[in-house]
Amino acid sequence: MSWPIETIGAVAQINPKLALRDRPRIDETVSFVPMAAVSAETLSIETETECPFSEVAKGYTPFKRGDVLIAKITPCFENGKMALADNLSHEFGFGTTEFHVLRPSEIVSGTYLFHLLRGPYVRKARVIKMKGGRPAQSPCRVLCDAPNPPPPPRRAAADCAGAGCSGRLKGQSP
Repeated sequence: MSWPIETIGAVAQINPKLALRDRPRIDETVSFVPMAAVSAETLSIETETECPFSEVAKGYTPFKRGDVLIAKITPCFENGKMALADNLSHEFGFGTTEFHVLRPSEIVSGTYLFHLLRGPYVRKARVIKMKGGRPAQSPCRVLCDAPNPPPPPRRAAADCAGAGCSGRLKGQSP
């Protein structure tokens, strides 16, 4: 059986806008994540602050719990600045405009996207395209054109491996 070849842009939203129906209330508390809060060592959000949505409604990058954050700026990207926003205190987060946000679809999980993007093939291809007298900010197109995820059974295994689980896939009994 052959699987269709897709790009990341075909299976995840890249830099999705916050739909009006999804917006937090103006006084709702949200998470705020500056670039310095994302660790290149742990590949996670190490700290977040809380603030009302009204303070970050304009001029910041919106994301949701489960999205993948990846640095736009070349030095930060080369240093491995990325995180899976799975540990946010609030459903909505906002951060620096120096983040690309990838929102997984029903086809792939955030965990899978995170592990795919931190892999050497995607990172190396992206760094190469970011060099050569171009601006320091990486083009979104490179993310959209990155290689496709594996078929669903492999995706589930990748999610399991990334989460450090026992080797059983979700729904399997011991």
